[in-house]
Amino acid sequence: MFAILNDKQNKLFKKAKDFAENYIVPNAEKWEEEAKLPQELVEKLREAGFLGMMNPKSMGGSEMSYLDSVMVVEGIAYGDGGAAFFTELMNCVNYDLAVLYPENESVEGVINDITLCKKQTCFCFTEKDAGTDPFLAETTAVETDGGFIINGEKTWASNCADADYLLVWTKADNHKMFLFFVDAKAEGVKITEIRKRLGGNLISSGTVAFENVFVPAECLISTDAYDLAMHTINIARIYVSAMAVGFAGRALEITTEFLKERKTFGKPVMKNQYVQFKLADLAMKTEAARCLLYNTVALLDKGDLDISKAAPKVKLFCPETAWEVTSECAHLFGGIGCEVNKEITRLMGNASATRIEDGTSEVQRILIAKDL
Repeated sequence: MFAILNDKQNKLFKKAKDFAENYIVPNAEKWEEEAKLPQELVEKLREAGFLGMMNPKSMGGSEMSYLDSVMVVEGIAYGDGGAAFFTELMNCVNYDLAVLYPENESVEGVINDITLCKKQTCFCFTEKDAGTDPFLAETTAVETDGGFIINGEKTWASNCADADYLLVWTKADNHKMFLFFVDAKAEGVKITEIRKRLGGNLISSGTVAFENVFVPAECLISTDAYDLAMHTINIARIYVSAMAVGFAGRALEITTEFLKERKTFGKPVMKNQYVQFKLADLAMKTEAARCLLYNTVALLDKGDLDISKAAPKVKLFCPETAWEVTSECAHLFGGIGCEVNKEITRLMGNASATRIEDGTSEVQRILIAKDL
């Protein structure tokens, strides 16, 4: 296991990885084809203690550290990208709700259900023409008697098809943003599109339209929500990086097993020294990515919550490493590496997505360069 971790943490990672390999992997191909969140998965994640990981025990959580929760997401990623993304989303967003707004009238009564995903949330931030620059957002919230009227459209809204509540950012005056906690069944809320992605389709991602949606005043949970959005995205970059490391780790494992069995010219492909050197380099880079990830997460556990400088570095290095590892491993699989919905190609598709979501690799380079 990993030298920087204690025995309890090593056991936790093994628990998550075993959960992925024994339960998720056998079902991943079916889930990807069905493209629907299996409620059985949600129940099993809850039973394993992988939902509400950092939330207080008083809210039904496990009070894990950031490092503990990141290792769980990495372990789950060995099984399926969608399962890992769902775990990341439900823990990252819901933790912010529990810590920052536990006494908000709209959140207070459902926070325990949200912690354990008995009620699910959806992150509605990105817009068609406002991704990297959120101040280009056009979704508005106009004050009216007893509340606000929201109009606009959010895209790439993760978990929109299964969410009970939507976290909706709208533009405000003075270069600020509002944040609302909106009932997904409110009149005027409509899912207009579900996007099919390269992998991880068990968790939905789509476009949510808001047409004259009335939101009670108590559902406005922040009048200065830009900084919260940036903090949440930086934290999400850490978890996306954990998924990337998991994808790379799993790709190395299944590729090595495959090459030990597959024979060409009378001997296992793994006996080819070039192949050995290739896998050695990929293993080295994967371990380097893991070390950078864990070191960055250690900053959070030490109380340094401003990771705006550290997050882009890990978000650049881990996904780029995962893409290299998974694509090279797919190449080593030969023709199988071209087939749709095979484990190695799902890993490659999921790794590709990590280079884009929560800020592309190019955006991360821009952010890193600004601080040089």
